[in-house]
Amino acid sequence: MNVKRKYIFWGIAVILAGIVILYLSKHQANKELSIDKLDKNITNEDTFKKSKFPLLAEIPEKNFYIYGINDNTDSYKGIIVRYGNELKKYDIKYMTPMFVLPKLKDIQIGQEDIILCSFNTESGSEVYIEDLYGFYQDSKDSNSSLNIINFSANNYKKQLNEAINYKLQSDNVLDIIINKKDLYDIDLKNFADSNWNFEKISYGNNVSFSFDNGVNITLGIEAIFTNIATPQYIGSIKADVVINEDKSFILDNIKVEK
Repeated sequence: MNVKRKYIFWGIAVILAGIVILYLSKHQANKELSIDKLDKNITNEDTFKKSKFPLLAEIPEKNFYIYGINDNTDSYKGIIVRYGNELKKYDIKYMTPMFVLPKLKDIQIGQEDIILCSFNTESGSEVYIEDLYGFYQDSKDSNSSLNIINFSANNYKKQLNEAINYKLQSDNVLDIIINKKDLYDIDLKNFADSNWNFEKISYGNNVSFSFDNGVNITLGIEAIFTNIATPQYIGSIKADVVINEDKSFILDNIKVEK
């Protein structure tokens, strides 16, 4: 056998080995994702510790279920979404040690059902953050494959930065203007100190979503001062979250609450 032919056979062998490995890994993944291995009842703190795939939230009438992947650590990362008979893994953090289970809401956008889900992804001293995702089966796809969308922090912060202007008046009253028309005043006199100089406002350390009346977002407003390491809470921003047919998320009816 000449050298050239030897390398050809060697290359073919490597390719075939790779195909076998991919098949076996996919087969194993599908085996792990079989429906009969998933929990039947929504978990609590006691049953969570005993389950590999605890059920976190469900809308049974839509045949929609979200399971966590429990690796017996505090990472709380990795979910399995079941929509009908389709199962799909996502590398998403679904919980924190506070054990706040995800919230679900079914909405209709055009001809498609979208299941919204908020996950508590950060919690601690003066920090509480939820992330919002949407899951849907594309009506234009004959296979009805599962798709995901995310209302990311970069997205809503960009919209807020474009909508909000603010200015500190000489009497330590902060004027916040929404979309160049709605004015809100926040009194910062309690923070008046010779060593404290107001720099800017920020939002993002406290973010939550609610589904009681449509889809809403609440973000804590914090004032950042020089010489003070910790941002100071001064109020909150509330807004409606509108989802367009192109799956984009838009903030509407932005308000400030003191």
